[in-house]
Amino acid sequence: MSTIGMNKAENLFNWEAFASIPDNKFVYINWIKNTCDKLINMVDPDQEIIFPINFFKKPNSPQNRIKIHQFVKQNRSVYRDKLEQVLDSNIKGIVFTFDWYFMFRDIVDLANKKGILTILIPHEGVFSSEDRYYLDREYGYDIPICKHCLLWGELQKRVFIGRGHSGAGFVIVGAPKIEALTFTTMKTVKTATTFLLVLQNMDCQSDIKKAVKFQNSIIEFMCEYAVNMHKRLVIRNPPNNVDLIPSSIVAKYKLLNDLVLFNNTDDPLDAINDSEVVLSINSTMLLEAKLMGKRAISIASEFVETLWEAYGVETVFTFKQLEKSIASSNGLSDSELSISHRLITDFGLSFPSPSHSIKKYLFGYMNDLYRNNNH
Repeated sequence: MSTIGMNKAENLFNWEAFASIPDNKFVYINWIKNTCDKLINMVDPDQEIIFPINFFKKPNSPQNRIKIHQFVKQNRSVYRDKLEQVLDSNIKGIVFTFDWYFMFRDIVDLANKKGILTILIPHEGVFSSEDRYYLDREYGYDIPICKHCLLWGELQKRVFIGRGHSGAGFVIVGAPKIEALTFTTMKTVKTATTFLLVLQNMDCQSDIKKAVKFQNSIIEFMCEYAVNMHKRLVIRNPPNNVDLIPSSIVAKYKLLNDLVLFNNTDDPLDAINDSEVVLSINSTMLLEAKLMGKRAISIASEFVETLWEAYGVETVFTFKQLEKSIASSNGLSDSELSISHRLITDFGLSFPSPSHSIKKYLFGYMNDLYRNNNH
């Protein structure tokens, strides 16, 4: 690789990050703060068993993630050769929140070959459909290769085994993301009806351009509805820091902060709690809203796929249906709706403390490593 290329690599990766790992902890590689990193902090806030490192430089920046992606794609053999050098076999293990993405896939693959234990704790539950869940569009990777996989529920297990995984190393523990819903008190919205519109990256849809255009039309429709009906609308970008709100819409409504707000800073559960109706195409926040007793409405069309209708989440297919549905809400909630057995088992909702269970497994894996090394 040229000197320019190597200098570029040095600006994107901290190759020394693996050099000083505590002997009694697993490694975690920081990535996106509000998704992957947040899950790890939820499981082990005091870093008793998981040691986060900054291998990628500024990974929380969408621009930097694009640069890292492009570099690895164009220089994959160089990337793997460097990883081969820095992944010390003395590292006990590495924790991942996903291993389908080719950059992380290479780390898992090389760690497995070196005898470093690899553990998957998924941070995401679903995409637009089971077919598009856990899929690297560059190379087609679609099942975990981590030696141990601590899964949410039967949905993940069913998808992976259906794609050819043997199921070895799978353990269902529930979802830490969902356990945070055990609020003891709920705030009540006393202002005008608040709609929370949760946006998503449309890269999980079959036709991305049409899906993006459809989501933009939802944004425009809800802004107009909020203003015309004098209702409050909060529009929320996805947690990966990518701004999906068209600048034309921001310019048009930015002076109407009492009615239309663009807010991505509140905790997701606080944002749901402060709303009466949560709308999205396919976000997991629809599930969280339903479990919190809020109205949850999934918006579908011929251009987008959504799976929530099968789990009892209200789904509309036209803006006329959407308008009729939100107009009839009037403070109604999903609190009295039954949660189906399928929803409970597919998402592991019956597990009281997934984080505790995950941590217990991690300590167990570490103890097994020490026992095996002493024999």
